[in-house]
Amino acid sequence: AGGIYTTTNGGEHWYPSARITGTVQCMAMDPENPNTLYVGTANDGIFKTLDGGNFWFRLREKLDGVSTLVIPPRTQKTLYAIAAGKVWKTETEGFVWSFADSWRDGSIARSLAVNPQNPQEVYVGLSDGLHRSEDARQSWAPSQAGLDNADVRTVIVDPIEPSVIYASSGNQLFISVNSGASWESRSSIQAYKDTRILALEGDPQDGEAFYAAVYGAGLFKTTDRGQHWEHVGAGLPIASITAVEVDPVDDETVYVGTQKGFVYRRTCCGRAWVFGQRVAERPISTLTIDPEQRTCIYAGTQGQGLYRSDDQGTTWVLAGSDVGTDIRQVVIDPRGPGITVFAVTEEGVFRS
Repeated sequence: AGGIYTTTNGGEHWYPSARITGTVQCMAMDPENPNTLYVGTANDGIFKTLDGGNFWFRLREKLDGVSTLVIPPRTQKTLYAIAAGKVWKTETEGFVWSFADSWRDGSIARSLAVNPQNPQEVYVGLSDGLHRSEDARQSWAPSQAGLDNADVRTVIVDPIEPSVIYASSGNQLFISVNSGASWESRSSIQAYKDTRILALEGDPQDGEAFYAAVYGAGLFKTTDRGQHWEHVGAGLPIASITAVEVDPVDDETVYVGTQKGFVYRRTCCGRAWVFGQRVAERPISTLTIDPEQRTCIYAGTQGQGLYRSDDQGTTWVLAGSDVGTDIRQVVIDPRGPGITVFAVTEEGVFRS
């Protein structure tokens, strides 16, 4: 069973505030009203809260295997969900859903993205390519020239230039500069035969810069949307990098988490990497910087819980012993990080 827990002392102690059922897999926060959140579960549908997590209720439409939830900007009543590999949509804040898979060809939906400047434009990554809708899913058209039936696990729309779309599949990074009309591979990271991208993070100060953690090869960076890649992981361990986070203000400060449970921080000018106390003996699954207190960073692990550092990763403390051990996602309330931090774990959604 999943659960919602609350803390009033910075995550040292937690107490149950509500219970939900089912294994939590994803979460979406309403960007216009952060007190409204949705949680998708593997086997018990979608839950919703209107008061920041104090009380949750299950939506009537029981969608199983909910793996993705997306709320388009400026459309508070609209929500997309990927459930059991199919796309669904609601325009009534989750109370009435409609099936949105008009292609009906057996493809499995993997990922979904909405143009932040035009909510009518929706992209769905599939197990064998990508589809695009220009009318908020009323009709779909293949958008995969150059994708070669790739298994598209991630789709990202550039928030500044929405005609630029990114998609990833295995070790390949693809880019479209014409709203999906055609694609070209931009991944030249071929260090080993079985190379694959484990984590991809954009530079918040530069829409053309990305960091890619590559299995068995370390950390790479592109400054031209993937046309060329440079290895920037000199000094990092051989162990696989499993998480990447870029400081939202100072893009010279970059954090990476490793399979061995360490978090490294790149110092000024990117010439050296430093690390502090070991976080855990298990892989780092996610890293999140508090954007208003940037010396504070959260590290989720695969199997050993959630940790917090208040000194840029030099020392770490366990941020709550009751939030579960498998940390999948950390979300900070955009109205002010001092208000609420949410953690998605195998035990449910927790709130601090």
